[in-house]
Amino acid sequence: MARAGLVYGLVDVNNGASQRLLKHFDFSVQPNAPVEDPELEMWVTRIHGR
Repeated sequence: MARAGLVYGLVDVNNGASQRLLKHFDFSVQPNAPVEDPELEMWVTRIHGR
């Protein structure tokens, strides 16, 4: 049985194409994420096991 988990990714704040793709796959911006580069945002989604 697979376990559920979270998937994280960093995306350039100016990369609209990547942001649209992430939204399509139910990713969302992780507020207050510990990102040092102001040009990056952390995105996260939950995956579900079978």
